[in-house]
Amino acid sequence: MAKRPRRSRDSFALGNTETIRTLLDSAGFIACNAETVDAVARFPSLQDWVDAEVRGWVGGDFGEENHAAFMREARNALARYKTADGAAEFSLPAIIGIGTRG
Repeated sequence: MAKRPRRSRDSFALGNTETIRTLLDSAGFIACNAETVDAVARFPSLQDWVDAEVRGWVGGDFGEENHAAFMREARNALARYKTADGAAEFSLPAIIGIGTRG
């Protein structure tokens, strides 16, 4: 069977608290709960953030010239996330699920 290409949205398939609670419950945990917490993602620079997304998550390798052009556009589009110290920072809610193994 051929492996299905990974879609970038697959990383967010567990994006709600009810799904997390259901998975914990079906795995045999008791007193399950899941809640969304506010978190902050921080990268040393916009370059580091974009590299992590494109080369890390997506696995994109579309050549240095194309990557450089993409970075120029990304710097403009993501400028509002650049902090005074040159880092990139943005809100990133996370879901934390807990349960007790019975």
